[in-house]
Amino acid sequence: EEALEEFFREHGDKLAAVIIEGIPANNGLLIQRHDYMRQLRALTEKHGALLILDEVITGFRLGMGGAAAYYGIRPDLLTYGKIIGGGMPVGAFGGRADIMDLLSPLGPVYQAGTLSGNPVAMTAGLATLRKLADGRIHAQLEERNRKFVSDMMADLKGSTVNIAGIASIYWIVFQRDIPRAAHAIDSDGVAHYNRMHEKILDAGIYLPPSGYEVCFLSAAHTGDMLSNAARILVQAIRQEAHVWA
Repeated sequence: EEALEEFFREHGDKLAAVIIEGIPANNGLLIQRHDYMRQLRALTEKHGALLILDEVITGFRLGMGGAAAYYGIRPDLLTYGKIIGGGMPVGAFGGRADIMDLLSPLGPVYQAGTLSGNPVAMTAGLATLRKLADGRIHAQLEERNRKFVSDMMADLKGSTVNIAGIASIYWIVFQRDIPRAAHAIDSDGVAHYNRMHEKILDAGIYLPPSGYEVCFLSAAHTGDMLSNAARILVQAIRQEAHVWA
């Protein structure tokens, strides 16, 4: 927080906008402190800079309100992708009405693309959002992920491995403390994850090939599937953690 304050004191009058991923999820699962995100929102407002929240991964995955609702902040602009297309390629952005009104045809800023508003992607996206709207799928996924992670951590108690989780996202990290910043991720631990990944492929479990990437549950994952996956993962993690230790 002190570094953030100092940065804005020195550079705040030169900033047009601050772009941040609320929960970075392609360089570890780096869940930030609520106070930090709220301080950032307050500082951008104080210095007249826009706060742009990257919700490409967290949008509609943490819940209908995404990372913005999780931290209790209101960004000026948000970016979305992945989930809102129901599996189809799509991206979107939104935000304050006075900013969005600057786009054509209401305003002078032209924005368009070859596939903008593609009817197939829009139909799939609307169907997905309608399915998610009542919150039941989010609640179900969060509970399944909580049990999935806690069961594995119970079996791995005392090891040099941690599993971070939020909503339907989890991240396996070969170090004792879960990092909050990219520079705190142990590269040796990532190498051990990568070796573990190769082993579990043969057992029918497919995770991201890099230890910096996170994993996701979907509504298609049943309790039995997750129990089986947890058993295989714990065995593979123990083997690799033993080598590492």
